[in-house]
Amino acid sequence: MKKINEIAKELHYEYERQATYHKWNTQKECRVDFDDLPEQNKKVMLAIATLVHNREIDARIHENEWEIKLLASIIIKFTNQVNISKVQVLIDAKKKRIAELQKKKVRK
Repeated sequence: MKKINEIAKELHYEYERQATYHKWNTQKECRVDFDDLPEQNKKVMLAIATLVHNREIDARIHENEWEIKLLASIIIKFTNQVNISKVQVLIDAKKKRIAELQKKKVRK
């Protein structure tokens, strides 16, 4: 998973690229390398990058929660045909992954 600073840099460069493509004139002091941006502009990009980062983690959490529900439905539907302990191991692994993902979210 990318670091927030990397995401912010990509957003900055892509914004400038898209602005040029769409014939939008950005501020002269912002048409620079990310590290040379005015401090307030850099803070905005980092805040947006944090939002993108956390949304990506939320999507991964949601995916793992959905997989837990799917595994649980398999247990309910095929109780006699599925080794429940093996499915429970998978569910526990998904729950552990969710906990790991939640730790990666950036808190303000």
